[in-house]
Amino acid sequence: MNQLIKTFLLGLPTAWFLATPICLAQNTETSSTENLDQLVQQAGVAAEQLIVWLANFAGAIIVGMIVWGGIKYMQGNTDGGKKTILSAIVGAVIVLLAYAIVQSFKEVITSG
Repeated sequence: MNQLIKTFLLGLPTAWFLATPICLAQNTETSSTENLDQLVQQAGVAAEQLIVWLANFAGAIIVGMIVWGGIKYMQGNTDGGKKTILSAIVGAVIVLLAYAIVQSFKEVITSG
């Protein structure tokens, strides 16, 4: 059962991101330059979806770590609980900063 859950949790996002460019592809009569522009745009959309998905996934992990730290704290392992909660908060700050940096680079690249 545990292996089935792992396979589902790893396989579903992988299938989603592998299928996205195929679903977005259009078979039209256009020049090679327009095809290249469309391909770059589709790759950008897929990359943006991946970044958003990873940020959401990291957020879920962070919430889980905070809950786990709270449970450890309530069970009497105060030092372990505090360390877990502090690690989750530091991770949240790192994820937010990384997301902000990626979004700012995205704005610079698309505006130029």
